[in-house]
Amino acid sequence: MKRTCFCALLLLVVEACAPMKDETRNPPSGEAYFTSPEEAVVRITEMLRQEDFGTLAGYYDLSDSNVPLEDLESGAFFIRTDRPEVAHPAGFWRYRHPFPPGFTYSGMRSTAREGVFIIRVDTSIDQGADAPQQVGYSRFHMIKSANGWQILPDPAE
Repeated sequence: MKRTCFCALLLLVVEACAPMKDETRNPPSGEAYFTSPEEAVVRITEMLRQEDFGTLAGYYDLSDSNVPLEDLESGAFFIRTDRPEVAHPAGFWRYRHPFPPGFTYSGMRSTAREGVFIIRVDTSIDQGADAPQQVGYSRFHMIKSANGWQILPDPAE
């Protein structure tokens, strides 16, 4: 009898904790915020490298977008699977949004829309010998609210 009660109690605890674990790992879209664009670039890079698309999806404001949440959570929104004919050898082509890992925060500028900013990220590639460094950049949109910063999936100007 004691063993049956213990097993039932253990099963209840496991069942009750399973949803809490998933909610902690993958916040629903629009419910996670960065403290700054600089922090966002560092954290986004980590999530892209780990292919933690569910968590990254939680940092997107999809309220004015037609992008389905499922595309973010599956990674289809972030990663390309078909290499284009002309592609950078560093593999930057694989990343659709917001930018390829390895880029660093460079700056931001405001847009015509209140609270929406264009974030610029840069990367430098050492070509060796006497060749100058190759510099690349990318841009994405973020929105600032009282809660913090979120990524916008589409141009929001």
